[in-house]
Amino acid sequence: MKPNLRGLIAATHTPMHPDCSINFDMIDEQARILTENGVQGAFICGTTGEGMSLTIDERLRMAEHWVAVAKNSLHVIIHVGHNCLSDCKVLAAHAQKIGATAISAAAPCFFKPRKVEYLVSFNAEVAAAAPDLPFYYYHSPGMTGVKLSMVEFLEAAGEKIPTFVGIKFNHSDVMEFNQCLRVNSGAFEVLGGCDEILLSLLVLGAQGAIGSTFNYAAPVYHRLIDAYKTGDISTARTLQDKVVKLVSILLKFGIVPTGKAMMQTVGLDCGPVRSPLCNLSKEQIDVVFHKVKSLDLSSRDV
Repeated sequence: MKPNLRGLIAATHTPMHPDCSINFDMIDEQARILTENGVQGAFICGTTGEGMSLTIDERLRMAEHWVAVAKNSLHVIIHVGHNCLSDCKVLAAHAQKIGATAISAAAPCFFKPRKVEYLVSFNAEVAAAAPDLPFYYYHSPGMTGVKLSMVEFLEAAGEKIPTFVGIKFNHSDVMEFNQCLRVNSGAFEVLGGCDEILLSLLVLGAQGAIGSTFNYAAPVYHRLIDAYKTGDISTARTLQDKVVKLVSILLKFGIVPTGKAMMQTVGLDCGPVRSPLCNLSKEQIDVVFHKVKSLDLSSRDV
C-alpha cells in the first residue's frame, strides 16, 4: 500500500478564468511544466488549490482532469478533506474510481476533533471509502487549528487505518517532524510541507516534500537537494536562504494570491483567487516580481 513518494510534489493552484470559474484547460499546461521541471507529483485541491473554496462538483472535475492529464507522468494525490464527513467519502471514493495515486485529508476545522482518537476515527472513515488507495493525513495546524500530537496520531492511525501510510507535515515544528520520522522505526512516510525549511528536513532524513513554490521554482530545490546530497552544505545553505527570502515575500503579500501571480513567471496565467482571499493589485504584482527578480533564483553561480 505504501506508494513511497520521493522528491518534490507540487501543491498545485486551481486555475481560474477572470470570473473565478475554473479554467480546466490550463491543467494540461500545469502538468507539462511540472514534468519538465522534474517534479514527481501534484497535490491537488489543498490549501494552495483553494480546495475548501471549491464546490464538491468542482473538486470532482478537478480530480478527473488531473488524473487524465498526469497519471502517466506524475503522481496525483487528491485532497479529499472537508468539514462534512459524507462529502469526504464521496471525494475519496471518486479518487479511487478514477485511478489517483493516493488521497489525503486535513482535519475538519469548524467542529474540531479535540483528541487524537477522534481525529483517527474521522480519518478512518474517510480512508475506508477508498480502500485501495494509500491515505496521508494532511497536518496543517496553522490552517485547521487542530494541534494534536502527530507522534500519537501516527501510532494510533497505524493500528486503526489499514491504508494509512503517513503525513503531509505542513508545520514548522522540526522537533516533532524528527520524532514522526522515527515512529515505529521509520514505518511511516513524513513529507515536508514547509518549503522554507527543506534543508533542515533533509538533514533529519526527509525523502520527499509537498510545496506550493515547487510550481515555479522547482529547479532551485533540485539544486539545493543535489548540493546537500554531494556534501556541498555551503551551496545548500545559500539556496535555502534564497527560498526563505522568496517565502517571506509571499507571506507579506499573501501566500496563495502571490503564488498564483508567480505562475506568470513560468508562462501560465492561473487567474484570480476566490473570496475571501484578495487578489494583488497590478502595482503589488510589479513589486513582487521586482523583489523576486532580485533574488536571481535562476542563477547557478552559488
